[in-house]
Amino acid sequence: MDGERAATHGRLLAIHNSEARCAGGRSNALYRRRHGCRLGGCAMDGYLPDFHRSWCLMQTKLKSTWSTDDYDEMSWHDNHVHGLRIIEGDDGVGELALDLDHILEWIGPADRYFRFLIAPATLTFHGVQDLRILLDYVTPTSAISPFSLHEVEREKRVYPTGYESCKWRLKLNWPDGAIDFDATGFTQILTGKPIESEGQWLSPSERMASQS
Repeated sequence: MDGERAATHGRLLAIHNSEARCAGGRSNALYRRRHGCRLGGCAMDGYLPDFHRSWCLMQTKLKSTWSTDDYDEMSWHDNHVHGLRIIEGDDGVGELALDLDHILEWIGPADRYFRFLIAPATLTFHGVQDLRILLDYVTPTSAISPFSLHEVEREKRVYPTGYESCKWRLKLNWPDGAIDFDATGFTQILTGKPIESEGQWLSPSERMASQS
């Protein structure tokens, strides 16, 4: 499945780097990089990510909770993270919790513009150690805003003692950076109801409405 995931993410990247345009003609990636702005309804010139929509539908199937066993069926591409917490544990390991807006479905296109079905969620990695976080908001001179995930990579490890863990890398679309760590696994739980949105993340008021 790792090879299939790599191929799928390669296709996702090709679409992400295609001539996607926000309303007004700005390149999505360039506009977000320069301004840290909310991505509006997305028009795709030449590419229609039907397989991405199918990928999102395949991973959800009305589920509200996921775990490490679901890794091969999941995609966090273009999910935006608006909160991050480090939770202290025993013996030098802990948990890393990301509050994110999880894209459940790409909807459309209508008049060449896509909408997104999004639900707030908490993604928690367990048994975390060797954590390194790099988020560069300085180079693009951006205001602090949710950062966008490109993909979540996993490399399984078995130590001479028999202890099993994984090396994880959260690669970012924007801003430049990555989050690297070892962890034994993860759980992800939806914390609110899905909302249909023009952008790829929710506003604070939309999250509150979703969770009420």
